[in-house]
Amino acid sequence: MSKLLTAWVNEQTGEIFSPRLRLVWPNLLVAKANRKVPDSKPKFSAVGLIPAAANVDAIKKEVERAAAEKHGAKWKSIKLRMPLVKTADEFPQFADIAGEYPLALKPSANEDFPPFVFGPDAKPFKGQPSEIYSGRWGIIVGNAWGYDTGSSGVGWNLNRVQLLDHDEPIGGGRVATADGFEVADVGAAPSGGKPASTDDIF
Repeated sequence: MSKLLTAWVNEQTGEIFSPRLRLVWPNLLVAKANRKVPDSKPKFSAVGLIPAAANVDAIKKEVERAAAEKHGAKWKSIKLRMPLVKTADEFPQFADIAGEYPLALKPSANEDFPPFVFGPDAKPFKGQPSEIYSGRWGIIVGNAWGYDTGSSGVGWNLNRVQLLDHDEPIGGGRVATADGFEVADVGAAPSGGKPASTDDIF
């Protein structure tokens, strides 16, 4: 199976490479706080929607390793927050595409550990921030780690990301494109006249 279709372990670094997936809400260049969590610290983050045909055994194995290491043999019998989730359960707004992308990976990184972002050419990304949007394909590289601070669970480090193909935006992302517009001959601006004002329509 192609590396783009399966998660795999980089034996040199010990990191887990995700299969090719759709990035959603990618905060890769600027750390942001969770607006729904008071006093939350800024983090780099993303959600990776994983295609149904992908093999994620390496991710599952890594999550299980971290869970057992932190929470012991009892981890299967206690409720833990996990980085690999069912899309339909965790993100009901994506219910219409959950069949196509049944699982989602939720990695993050602290503000002082920004992820390394690479382009399709495997060189450091030097493009515009608008090129990183919800819906673009990519690969997420990281590891699992267990925690027990306030809540218990397993997290996934956002170590590196490679940006791949462009695609249709999903998740409410804006698109900086002229697609759909046509060139129009507007002529010269008229001289004089009254500036437009909202007062005129009330």
